[in-house]
Amino acid sequence: MTDTEAVLRNPQTFRSILRSATLSQLQAVQANLNELIDECRVQNEQRQLERKGKRVLADMRSLMAKAGISMEELQSVLPK
Repeated sequence: MTDTEAVLRNPQTFRSILRSATLSQLQAVQANLNELIDECRVQNEQRQLERKGKRVLADMRSLMAKAGISMEELQSVLPK
C-alpha cells in the first residue's frame, strides 16, 4: 500500500492533512469526491440492473422450457 492509499484509508490522518488546506482546496477535494461517489453509485446501479436482467432472463427461459416453448419459437412470433 502506498503512502497515499494509507492516508486515504485512514480518516483521521486524511482529516489532519486537510486541516491545513485552503477553502478552495477543500472545495476542489469535495467536488472530486462527489464525482467519484456518483461514478461508483452509477456503476453499482448498472451491476444491479445486469444481475436483475440475468435473473429475469433465466426465469423467463425456465418458464418457457416448462411450457415447451423454444427461444426460436418465441422470436418467430415477436414483431420485427
